Amino acid sequence: MALSFREYGSGPSVVLLHAFPLDGRMWEPNVEEIADAGFSVVVPDLTGFGRSEAGPTTVGMEYMAREVSEAVASTGAAKSVFCGLSMGGYVLLRLYDIFPLAFAGMVLCDTSARADTDQKRAGREKMIESVESGGSGVLVDTLLPNLVSDTTKETNAALTSKIAAITRDQEPEAICGALRGMASRPDSRKILSDIRVPARMIFGAEDQVTTLDAAKELVEGIGSSDLEVIPGAGHFSSLEAPEAFNQSLISFLKSVYSNS
Repeated sequence: MALSFREYGSGPSVVLLHAFPLDGRMWEPNVEEIADAGFSVVVPDLTGFGRSEAGPTTVGMEYMAREVSEAVASTGAAKSVFCGLSMGGYVLLRLYDIFPLAFAGMVLCDTSARADTDQKRAGREKMIESVESGGSGVLVDTLLPNLVSDTTKETNAALTSKIAAITRDQEPEAICGALRGMASRPDSRKILSDIRVPARMIFGAEDQVTTLDAAKELVEGIGSSDLEVIPGAGHFSSLEAPEAFNQSLISFLKSVYSNS
């Protein structure tokens, strides 16, 4: 098995797909409460991140999605609610496009259905050059300041230090492979109207990377969906405001599985 993953609890399945440039540890503030609510929580490290094996030079979102599918299938879950934050959301949308029958529902967090603009692709290329020459730690100063809210920076220094430490732990090859994959990912807006499972969007109110305009586009594109906005949180809403995030996710899970 190429992907390393952790499992918590028992019950109906929920799969948590982490953001760039982190790994499954980003869900540590969430997994215990979700499992205690009566769910089986599956937390993969996406291709090359954390304890997972490295992938090709360019790790496309479809490549990651297929590896996630294999990992989840190995748990025996016939259907799951998939929850993806940022890059995890890109992977989730590719996964739905390929394996829609694996979904009981979906939660898209601080992410977008749009492909990268030329400007964003150029920015990722510069980031690749920086990581290749300076290692993963360069992202701590160049990228991470934009990923948490001003509220978090002012009130939670321990969290920003944890995010920085997890970032430094990642292999430069994994970071560069994922950057190439995100830069080349297809536009997923065309599949939104085909989504036939319940969906929830959870976004930080202070997210400057994927703003509420991206959230509204997802809600408008997906029929059976709603949006919850978390005050004081930025791009890493599940880390910055875990209590509010957990409450929203658990209520959605209970709704999905009580109606299935």
